[in-house]
Amino acid sequence: MFILFSIFLGIFMGIITYIFGTGLLFLSSYRENHIYLILFLPFIGAIVYYVYEKYAKILKKGMKHVKASYNYEEDIDKKLIPFITISTWLSHLFGASVGREGVAVQIGASFSNLTYKYFKLEKHIAILAGMSAGFSGLFGTPLAAIIFPIEILHNREKKLGIADISIIILSSFIASFTSAKLGLPHFKFKLTENYNISLKLILVTVIASILFSISAVIFTKLTSFLKPYLSKNIIRVFLLSIVLALIIYYFRDGRYAGLGTNLISLSFENNGTSILNLDFLFKLLLTSFSLSLFYQGGEVTPLFAMGSSLGVIISNVFNVPVYLFASLGYIGVFSGSTNTLITPMMIAYEVFGYNGLVYAVISSVLIYFITRKNSIY
Repeated sequence: MFILFSIFLGIFMGIITYIFGTGLLFLSSYRENHIYLILFLPFIGAIVYYVYEKYAKILKKGMKHVKASYNYEEDIDKKLIPFITISTWLSHLFGASVGREGVAVQIGASFSNLTYKYFKLEKHIAILAGMSAGFSGLFGTPLAAIIFPIEILHNREKKLGIADISIIILSSFIASFTSAKLGLPHFKFKLTENYNISLKLILVTVIASILFSISAVIFTKLTSFLKPYLSKNIIRVFLLSIVLALIIYYFRDGRYAGLGTNLISLSFENNGTSILNLDFLFKLLLTSFSLSLFYQGGEVTPLFAMGSSLGVIISNVFNVPVYLFASLGYIGVFSGSTNTLITPMMIAYEVFGYNGLVYAVISSVLIYFITRKNSIY
């Protein structure tokens, strides 16, 4: 039965992440060509806040709701999939600085929660597999997706056997394969230079890891601090969203709206010459502000954008390979913000290849111990 569940889950999540991801790309592109839409962001914020408050208040807990279900404390609300999908599409269409991974992971968890009984599985195993399939289908990194939900959810009280791990592995690879075959683009940038071990690169990696850690802690602490105040009621959400919309609209023509894939692309083009010194900081602040005002979408892709753009700046300061340190930043701020160790290493391998992997491992280990227990989840 677990093989049937894995195939069923992987194919379904591959299709769903394709629909969700391509919809997101279309809406983001439409907004970029109609930038005035950003000015309507406050109305969308107020509508989304009202709908959640009125019809699905428990979903405001986000990943905490999924965690509670994993621990058998709650059942995931059946309205999660349509609510979070539509609200995320709206957030991106109107320019909020948010991500997409959190949505795919929650959709996977929700779908697994709805179907696991038919396959006679334990709920917590099904939820891990669903989260893995959601992550993998959207990002195309099946190895990282296998580890990610285990790192952020699993505890020692719940043992994982070979069959349990097999469910997660199969679901992840099938979801990634399905979404890729359907045509969902996945970001890959293979580092072609062979980065030899050198004292200078190791020292700069240590310094960079400290800076990535500081950025991650600032982001998580700031978001955690702002959320209770900024999204306290609908009036506050609307008024503060006016400020957010004006900043995003007028500051560099919407450069910091949406996912931040523009900053990621610029970090890996022309040696990062189009990256501005404060890109990472503005993306950090506006993403924290957007999430605190209850705009949906998650934070992982913006974390990739913050990190890669900061990595470019670090490379310029220390005269080290730009793409190597952009890649270290890509995984570094993510690692420090999610309290994950193995997942960023897997992302480094799957997205950037084996060149530079030694430095990715060094950076991931350092960041994990520097930012211990610091997490957006």
